[in-house]
Amino acid sequence: MNTAYVYTLTDPRNGMPFYVGKGHGKRCEAHLDEAKYYTKRKSKKLNKIRKLMSLGMKPIITKVEENVSDAQAIDFECFLIAEMRDIGIPLTNMTDGGDGAQGYKHTEEHKKYVTQLFKGRIVSEETKQKMRKPKSEEGRANIAKARLTTTYRPSEETKRKTSEALKGRIITDEHKAKIKAGLTGKPKAKIECPHCQKLVSPAMAKRWHFDNCKDKE
Repeated sequence: MNTAYVYTLTDPRNGMPFYVGKGHGKRCEAHLDEAKYYTKRKSKKLNKIRKLMSLGMKPIITKVEENVSDAQAIDFECFLIAEMRDIGIPLTNMTDGGDGAQGYKHTEEHKKYVTQLFKGRIVSEETKQKMRKPKSEEGRANIAKARLTTTYRPSEETKRKTSEALKGRIITDEHKAKIKAGLTGKPKAKIECPHCQKLVSPAMAKRWHFDNCKDKE
């Protein structure tokens, strides 16, 4: 059965999505309980939710795709995260999506091992800087290529919901400045056309290369 879905969490103050996820059942609602009851857990996503809750608000949950397979949900989650980040939306997702294995549960023995492994661990500033390091050029190229080669194609209804999820977003001048500063000096992602072997940007690739390449036989 195709029971998976892809959803977004949106800040009601400015209409800006801040998290993209996939799941089954009430997975999309579990973040609120996690933020409320598991106070020792720290992440940008949970901090955002806790901030909203302290103001008497909660994130807007929008299912942008429903009744799909796990594979389709993973594919679309990755696609949506890449698209949102590409236009400058500061998502709190720790990865580019597609994480984990459906239905897999760690054993109690493994949980204890991991707990002991990280207990009392001190993270140096050097390590923190490495963790903050932006994606490599190869990583960005892989994301760009995934947008072109993915077998998943969202329906018109999904496109409409995605458009609504992005509609009305307000990006302040301060935020624009931060985005610009964060991108300064970073090489742009390039992907190679399989027909002419030129390295081009994703936008150029869609328009002039791949299926539209003049060197295509």
